[in-house]
Amino acid sequence: MAIESATTAGRERRTYAGPLYVQLIGRLRDRIRSGDWTAGMVLPSESDLAREYGVSVGTARKALEGLEDGGWIIRKQGRGTFVADLADLHKDRLCRFRSLETGEDSFLGSISTVIGQEQGEASDAEAHDLDLDPGADVVRTARVCKRDSRFRVFERLITPVEYFPDMQQKTEPLPTNLFAMLIEKFGAIPQRSRDRVCARAATDDVAKHLGVSVGSPVLMVESLIWDIDDRRIALIERWAMLEDAAYEVELS
Repeated sequence: MAIESATTAGRERRTYAGPLYVQLIGRLRDRIRSGDWTAGMVLPSESDLAREYGVSVGTARKALEGLEDGGWIIRKQGRGTFVADLADLHKDRLCRFRSLETGEDSFLGSISTVIGQEQGEASDAEAHDLDLDPGADVVRTARVCKRDSRFRVFERLITPVEYFPDMQQKTEPLPTNLFAMLIEKFGAIPQRSRDRVCARAATDDVAKHLGVSVGSPVLMVESLIWDIDDRRIALIERWAMLEDAAYEVELS
């Protein structure tokens, strides 16, 4: 059985596979992505959704639970179910550097300077990490973020041209919050990341941009970012000097 709805009339229809509740999750996600349902809007009740899509109330309930688990909606006891502000939710979730004193995003108040940008064929490692076909192009953007002498980050952002064909035209100036840029300028909503953290000795290039001696210990973080459609949309490499900040990870 495939789920159809009168609300999809006249639009290109997507095919959904799997159990009915999974199909319904996909259909409801599309309504949020398309703007039919916007941030803060109250969703129909479980019984109303069941009636509209021709499924049981139990199926509608399970679909809403799936949307809630994915961060798409917020359910408030006694008030109803609301569409989440995906941009604010996910750009905050994916910020890892936090002030030891205040707990705030360490990038707040910093100055971001782009030091280079190029488009070219992805390396074997980049193609593997970003799940790209051989020969696919990426845009590599390098920048330095400095707030003061205690917080300095040298960063490389690698993005597939397939998903961000005009990255070079939309990153001048490059905003401090990269996730906000992906959301606000490209409509790509980061959902999750896989982070690798290790200590490294600063190379000539890293030392120059961080203002430290070659061989100084620095924190190296490599983040692979997936969006809400489970596409690998960005690879971020960061080398950081942190004297008043920590790299914070919260598991839930």
